[in-house]
Amino acid sequence: MKKALVILVALLSTLCLAAPALAYLGNPRTMKFHNDNCRTIRHRENFVEIDSREEAIEEGYVPCQVCYP
Repeated sequence: MKKALVILVALLSTLCLAAPALAYLGNPRTMKFHNDNCRTIRHRENFVEIDSREEAIEEGYVPCQVCYP
C-alpha cells in the first residue's frame, strides 16, 4: 500500500510538471482565437501563439464559436 502511494505521488507530480501552460492560437486571416486543442485547427503553422485571452482581445481577435476560449 505504501509503495503504491509513493508511486501515485510521483506520477502525479510528474504530470503536473509536464503539463503545458494554457495558450491560445490566433488565426491572423480570420482574426479568431482558439484554445490550443480546438478541433477546428487544421494547420497549426498558420496560427500565432497568444499568451492570454486579454492579449487576444486587445489585438482584435474574437473568440472561436466552437471551443469558446
